[in-house]
This record gives sequence, C-alpha cells and structure tokens, in this order.
Amino acid sequence: MSLQKLAGILDKKGSLSVGFDNGKSGTGYYYEQIRISGDPEELELFKEEFGGSVSSNGLHCKRIWRVTSDKALNALKLMKPFIKIKKDTINALIKFGDIRNTYGGVSIVNTKDYNQKRELFLNFASRFKQAISESKSGEVKRLITEFSHRRRR
Repeated sequence: MSLQKLAGILDKKGSLSVGFDNGKSGTGYYYEQIRISGDPEELELFKEEFGGSVSSNGLHCKRIWRVTSDKALNALKLMKPFIKIKKDTINALIKFGDIRNTYGGVSIVNTKDYNQKRELFLNFASRFKQAISESKSGEVKRLITEFSHRRRR
C-alpha cells in the first residue's frame, strides 16, 4: 500500500498524542505516539512499513496498531505530505520529536546544567502533552516557540 493511502487511513482513523512513561529508573520520559484502530490487514501494513505493534486493546477486542518515539516520528515525517485533516497536529508532533531528539542527543558534562535542562524539557513536555490532548493549537505553538528560545540561551 502506498504512503498516500496509509496517510489517508491515519488522517481518518488515527490518534496522535504525546505519551509518558516513568521508565525503570523512575526518571520518566515523553514520546510521540500514533494509534490506529481498524482492519487487521491494514494494521499489519502499518506495522510492516513503520514498525510498532498490533495488539488487542481488550475493550470489544479491537485491534490497534501503535508506534512510539523515533519510529512514530519517522512515520509522521514520511506521511506528512499526504495529510490533510491532522496536518497541524502532525507538524506540532514533528517539532516536539525534533526537540526531544535534540535534547536527548546533547551530551552535557556539568551535572547541574544537565539537571536544569532536563527539568526545563520535562516541564515543556508535560505542558505540551496537555495542550495536544486538549487540541489547543495556539498553546502548542506558543510552547514550541518558548522552548526553542530558551534552548538557544
């Protein structure tokens, strides 16, 4: 199936969000997440193309494809040109993922500096997650702009 058709399915049936996991160490991390409920054959095509997993959600035995973090970010970037309905949300999640990757890829020697930057990012990610879940596009854009300016300092 073409990327255009997969993107059309995502646009109609997909759920886009920011997830949070406490992690084994308890430090916690945020990540992009895509979920689609639907025909098992379609879901397997998403899994083959982008990775992730297909499972039952336990409620009414619906099958769900789910992909997170870098695999979700890659999927969003590949399908973005074909998205019409969820374009703003996808753009915001791509920016969030790029910020997450930049933050996660920075090697900081000074522990105090690292802890300050980590707290700044976690505060941003928590507020971003809330704004995305409540579909507050103005707040999402403001948070991305605010965080980008703070990182440059």
